[in-house]
Amino acid sequence: GQKLDNTNGDCVDCLAGQYSAGGSTESCSTCSYSAGGTTESCTACPDGKTSEVGSASSAADCTWVPCDVGQKFDNTNGCVDCPAAEYSAGGTTESCTACPDGKTSEVGSASSAADCTWVPCNVGQKLDNTNGDCVDCLAGQYSAGGSTESCSTCSDGKTSEVGSASSAADCTWVPCDVGQKFDNTNG
Repeated sequence: GQKLDNTNGDCVDCLAGQYSAGGSTESCSTCSYSAGGTTESCTACPDGKTSEVGSASSAADCTWVPCDVGQKFDNTNGCVDCPAAEYSAGGTTESCTACPDGKTSEVGSASSAADCTWVPCNVGQKLDNTNGDCVDCLAGQYSAGGSTESCSTCSDGKTSEVGSASSAADCTWVPCDVGQKFDNTNG
């Protein structure tokens, strides 16, 4: 559209990034654009792109929205999640950084090395949080693994093999000595 120039009464074309709204000129909002001139509305920027208020005259003037933490910027696709075991502060960073050795992260979740966690331990192991090593639980102990830092002890009269039990249910009765009878309730 055009707007009325109050100084001389002439109609004047709107500028780029503006449109005509009922005889006055309005700036296009963030995430939209207009070529100005006789434009009477703004056009939304393509998905994932934005513009400053009143600044864009075409889709080419729309810029990519800064990426969130855990994402990298791709010139073709915009923001893309970092893969597992990598991190990014977001913004316009074009690459992700690998987590330190022995550490990992969920896809698209880590913003720095501090967000990376030790690789989870297997069932029957505990995590040594000082160096990330997974240590087998001793005989007579169990652990669900993951980031558990200690093993639990099987109940009295029960045992487990080294590094094999994930829960108390995996503990079995200690075998009877010669001359003893097994009691299903007490072992």
